[in-house]
Amino acid sequence: MSPKYRLASFVVPALCAAFMTVNLQAAPVENKPPVRVSIQDIPHLEKRDGMTKLIVDGRPFICLAGELSNTASSDREATKATIARLAQANFNTVLTVVSWDLVEPEEGKFDFSMIDYQIEAARANNVRLVFLWMASWKNGLSHFPPLWVKANQDRFPRVVNAQGKTLEILSTLSENNRNADATAFAAVMKHIREVDKTHTVIAIQVENEVGTMGTTRDFGPAANAAFAGPVPKELTDYLQKNKDHLRPELKKIWDAAGDRTSGTWEQVY
Repeated sequence: MSPKYRLASFVVPALCAAFMTVNLQAAPVENKPPVRVSIQDIPHLEKRDGMTKLIVDGRPFICLAGELSNTASSDREATKATIARLAQANFNTVLTVVSWDLVEPEEGKFDFSMIDYQIEAARANNVRLVFLWMASWKNGLSHFPPLWVKANQDRFPRVVNAQGKTLEILSTLSENNRNADATAFAAVMKHIREVDKTHTVIAIQVENEVGTMGTTRDFGPAANAAFAGPVPKELTDYLQKNKDHLRPELKKIWDAAGDRTSGTWEQVY
């Protein structure tokens, strides 16, 4: 399948990406080769001129970006061709996926080739990359974990709906789920640091659209135990401190329960 891409403009922090549609008539952006700088001067957010700006190679950077479709980056040649087309269209940044199932097809055995050929293609066309880490979740579902995670639901539990049905969503309440994803993500970041000294990669989205499609919440054993337990004091302290600035929907629910500062989730909300 040929990669499809859509237009987007980004001002992104070093660990996440925010999306905004732009007009096709945007002024052309000059593509300049990445400047070789110290690894310590990584892309970052910084307050300048009263605004928070993305700083790349010491200068403010505004992304005029095109995005590949979610699975397109698994095709080496099609990805290279699409990145070249985006560069020719005066984009300076490309959003593209790094997929957990392809990076770690066997537990503890990593294949970073999809990272390497995308960085290589971006450098060849003088554009930057924003990687989207498709891992535990995407669009509220879990399509991108590797098979060794999907096949072992005892070790890597999934969300359960109110009728007791297991859904294709990794539970956020599982330490095994979190640790497996975090280990893979750390390996990806380490590899990028080692191979990308010129900061072709300027940002990465850590997860993608976490949610529970098809249920109001997780009804698994760990989730039910947490729901029946006390609301964390850190949360109730924050709510009290920011009471006048809460979203109306949340404030209405909390007020209706008597603005309690302790109790279970049902008692407080």
